Amino acid sequence: MTDETTAQTQVVTEQAQVAESKKADVSTETEEPFDKDRAMATIRTLREQEKLAKTQAKELEILRAQAKTQADAQLSEADKLRAKVSDLERQAADRDRKRQERVVRYEVMLAAQKMNLVDADAAYRLLDLATLEFADDGSPKDIEKALKELVKAKPYLLKATQAQQTINAGDGVGVSTPAVDPKAREAELRQRFRF
Repeated sequence: MTDETTAQTQVVTEQAQVAESKKADVSTETEEPFDKDRAMATIRTLREQEKLAKTQAKELEILRAQAKTQADAQLSEADKLRAKVSDLERQAADRDRKRQERVVRYEVMLAAQKMNLVDADAAYRLLDLATLEFADDGSPKDIEKALKELVKAKPYLLKATQAQQTINAGDGVGVSTPAVDPKAREAELRQRFRF
């Protein structure tokens, strides 16, 4: 088997040598005689094309740099706009929250006055505002219900009625608090909370 392999290798080698010699014969037959003027013209053309390619490559780099700069400027401008939008949204949310707090405070003051509570401000501060439900316009729905629950938990917030007022044992006269006109109190609350 090794003899066959060696024989095949020799045949392939001989065929390769024959093919190379044929190529050498063909290349010497197709070569044209050297023409100096034509060669110089070709060299000039190639040099001009090379200069043009270099110039275009430099222009391309400049344009790429400008495009990158513009993209960065636009990106940073977009980031600035996003930051401004988020800041304005935060400010609007804060303004809405403050307005809603004012409305809730006003409504609690009015309801506390109607329910004859001792201190409407204390009632507002003690009220669990998280339990309140709000209408679509942002006004609270169930203030009176929440205040009634608060009075059940803290009955001292309710003003004493004539029957519940304490009597001074010394002179037998009942101690009472001065009566407040509900309309005057409502006008005071409206002015105080600008509603």
